[in-house]
Amino acid sequence: MFNKKRLLAFAFLWTLIIFVIIAIPGNQIPRVSDWLEAFKPDKIIHVFLFAPFAYLWARYFYLAKASTVLIIVLTLSMGISYAIFTEVMQYYFFIGRNGSIADALSDIIGIIIGMTFYKNGWKKYTINL
Repeated sequence: MFNKKRLLAFAFLWTLIIFVIIAIPGNQIPRVSDWLEAFKPDKIIHVFLFAPFAYLWARYFYLAKASTVLIIVLTLSMGISYAIFTEVMQYYFFIGRNGSIADALSDIIGIIIGMTFYKNGWKKYTINL
């Protein structure tokens, strides 16, 4: 069973991990081969970073006894705000990084996937923290 305090700590840790990953200087990020670039792996990475973010925060709000509407509102508003924040940080402050609307949209897709997974699959795929 999920422990609310551990889940909160893990949600904050994942939020920090996202920030650390997006702060890595551009010249230190491994380049992919040209054929793989057609699949836009950076967009996929954004989705895979933000889906767990949304899932963890939605689960935490659920354990904190928030209503379904509040869980949706809080998770979406936090996720979208954080997506925009990380892209602004990349655009203005991080060396060799470029924030973009396409990346923010990929983040939002990840948020929606994470929330969908929370809503439809959390009982089946719950991890114990």
